Amino acid sequence: MELFAMTEQQIETLAQRVATLVLQKDGLSACEHEKSRREFVYGIQGIASLFKVSRQTAQIYKNTWLKPAVSQRGRTIKVDKELALELFDKKQVETI
Repeated sequence: MELFAMTEQQIETLAQRVATLVLQKDGLSACEHEKSRREFVYGIQGIASLFKVSRQTAQIYKNTWLKPAVSQRGRTIKVDKELALELFDKKQVETI
C-alpha cells in the first residue's frame, strides 16, 4: 500500500510498529522505555515542593500513604512523581 493512500489510523499503526521495532533493536521493551521516561522528585524537600506542604508534613506523607511511590537507598529518597500524584488524588477522594 502506498503511503499517500493510507488512512490516518493505518499511518498511526505503522508508526507504532516502527517504534516497537526500534525499541526491540535497542534491547528495550515498551515497559522499560516507559520507566526510563518517568519523572522523579528527590528528598523530603522534593515531596514538600510537589505537594506545597511543610517538611514535617512531607515526612508524614512519605511514611504513610505515599510509601508505594517512594524508594530509599541509604539517605537518598526518590519519589515517582506520577504515582505520587495518583496516590494523592486517591487519598483526596477517600477523605471526602
